[in-house]
Amino acid sequence: FLKSLKKLRIKKGQFRILDLGCGTGRHTIALAKLGYRVYGIDQSPKGLEITKGLLKKNNLSVDLRQGDVFEKLPYKSNSFDAVLAIAIIYHNTLWNIHNLIAEISRVVKKNGILFCTSAISVKYSMSINSGTRYIRIEPGSFFPLNGREKWLPHHYFSKDELKRLLSKEFRDVKIFNDSENYYVTFCYTK
Repeated sequence: FLKSLKKLRIKKGQFRILDLGCGTGRHTIALAKLGYRVYGIDQSPKGLEITKGLLKKNNLSVDLRQGDVFEKLPYKSNSFDAVLAIAIIYHNTLWNIHNLIAEISRVVKKNGILFCTSAISVKYSMSINSGTRYIRIEPGSFFPLNGREKWLPHHYFSKDELKRLLSKEFRDVKIFNDSENYYVTFCYTK
């Protein structure tokens, strides 16, 4: 991700990155420390509270907002040079994921970057205690009935499905498997 940011040849202080589903700020803080203009959005007030504390401790400034990323994003069109979405895009039904992809495309400038990850399988989710019992809610989408992600929808893409979905709004879609059973996806807005 960082190598790809350098290829855009935008000065760090002017380079705007949206950390979608920023949680407790792991990536938000790392990118701010590197000098990027970082914006974070997450649904969890507790996660944002933790992020704010870490930002203060590190004397960093980031625009943080509370909100559901699967609703209309609270940013103007063409606001960002890149969107980072770690373990967030697959946490809904396919309809809402389609809407989120369109919203990401809307807020990212032409030739901007989307870098995201998504879990590969229910079996993997079970192995990390996201739940041990799931119900299918649509093809490829499940609700865990227990565990730390109880009732948080999960959609498990095949590589082909993910590439088809992203190719509507993005170009040069590249998908890799990482060592933790996630798809790592990298692409540019059209």
